[in-house]
Parts: sequence; C-alpha cells; structure tokens
Amino acid sequence: MNTSINTLDQLRLRFNFARLTRSPAFFPFVGLLVVTLFMIFASDKFLTSANLENIARQVSINAIIAVGMTCVILTGGIDLSVGPVMALSGTLTAGLMVAGLPPGLAIGAGMLVGVAFGIGNGLFVAYLHMPPIIVTLATMGIARGLGLMYTDGYPISGLPDWFGFSAARVCWACRCRS
Repeated sequence: MNTSINTLDQLRLRFNFARLTRSPAFFPFVGLLVVTLFMIFASDKFLTSANLENIARQVSINAIIAVGMTCVILTGGIDLSVGPVMALSGTLTAGLMVAGLPPGLAIGAGMLVGVAFGIGNGLFVAYLHMPPIIVTLATMGIARGLGLMYTDGYPISGLPDWFGFSAARVCWACRCRS
C-alpha cells in the first residue's frame, strides 16, 4: 500500500509540474532565474546592497505602472497612453521646477496632467462608447507630441539635487551614503 501512495504522489507531482510548465509565466520566470544566477556567478558586486538598491529603484517605476495597468486589464480594457502621459507629466514637472515654480506646485501640475488625460480617456470610453485601444492610441500620440513640443526634443537639466535619486535617502529602507 505504501508503494501505491508513493506512485500517486509522483503522479500528482508530475501533473502539477506539467501544468506549471504550461503557464505563460513559467518560461519568463525561468529566464529571470537563469540571468540572476549567471550574474551572481559572473560578478561579485551583483548581490551588494548598492546594486540591489539600484535595481529596486529602476524597477519601482515600472512596478507602479504595472499595478495601474493590471487594474485596467482586469476590467477588460487596455491603455496604451500610460508611458507617454507619464513622460509628459514628468517633463512638465521638471520644466516647471527649473523655471522656478515651487516643487509642490510643479509636482501637483504634473499630476493634474496625468489625471486630466485619465479623465479624458475615461469619458471617451465610458460615455462615447469608443474602443479603449483607439482612444488610448490617440492620447498616446497626443501626449508624446505635447511632450516633444514642450521640450523641443531636448532633455531638461538644472533640477535641484534632491529631486533625483538622492531623494531616496529619506526612505526607511535606504541607507544614507553621503
């Protein structure tokens, strides 16, 4: 009887592994593991706190966007304008700060631009019954164009030192290195 239980457990394990390999997230996860293991062995600095902090900083922007996109996709929609609207909001915020506007007002203005685009997308989809992919494709082009017009295609420089990654020092998880 013990042999049949072991055989049954082995069948369940095989079934679960087969089901796992059919998951769309399986192979990207395996790829991430392979790259991570390669980097651990290829560089002695990969697992340092400075590098892990840098990776977390770079991933955080995409993670915030992914949370919002997950909500949109779960409700059956799609939003192609997220990146350009974020870029427009960021360039407007940076440009206003360089022009001398107080940081709180500049950040508020950037956030209002994002909210305005979101409300506009929502109104077109909900009340005019336009397909979300068409609406957000159009607003993607509009936001990208406005961002390029605002900056003339050049990067914005001259921001205060605290505005960059040095602002992460206030985060409880980060250590001050100054």
